Amino acid sequence: KLANGHAVEAWLKGRDDVWVQPKVDGVAVTLIYRQGQLERVISRGDGVRGQDWTASARKIGAIPAQLPQPLDLLLQGELYWHLTDHIQATAGSLNARGSVARLMARKELSAVDADGIGLFVWDWPQGPATLPERSAGLKALGFTHSAQYSQPISNFADAERWRDHWYRSPLPFASDGLVLRQSQRPPAQRWQAKAPYWIVAWKY
Repeated sequence: KLANGHAVEAWLKGRDDVWVQPKVDGVAVTLIYRQGQLERVISRGDGVRGQDWTASARKIGAIPAQLPQPLDLLLQGELYWHLTDHIQATAGSLNARGSVARLMARKELSAVDADGIGLFVWDWPQGPATLPERSAGLKALGFTHSAQYSQPISNFADAERWRDHWYRSPLPFASDGLVLRQSQRPPAQRWQAKAPYWIVAWKY
């Protein structure tokens, strides 16, 4: 998480092929598919060990139980509380993240509550090399948010413009800033449970 615009501008220097997304105010999860079937959904927890939320996740319509292709897949995403035409600048976060966390922590998730939870998949660690390719692949599998909300930027002014746009525009979720990410990043086997250098958050 970068402290301010000056830090963002410094991070952008010397980087190219950078993309931005709204930072969804939700609960981070890992999804695991085997042969196209949902096998496990795990909360991020402390970054090393999380909770198994599979039983509740199977009730959430936004999480496909079966993919259109029989793939082994690991995805990183965010569970969020679905809001209609939510404008962050005027409505704030409405404790949306806390609502999802509380619901997922329950022993039983009701059908009504499950229908209120959405999923934003923001990375496919073992997916294609570039973000546009990953987004297109995710969209083909039924995970559409990455393609819909990822925008290329060339400079700090672009980042400022998209940050302000998403802050003042209707979205289906609460957001608490902007995410900037390099299109290409290290292969999945080099990922570690610590802050990566290829992605940063610029919060409101």
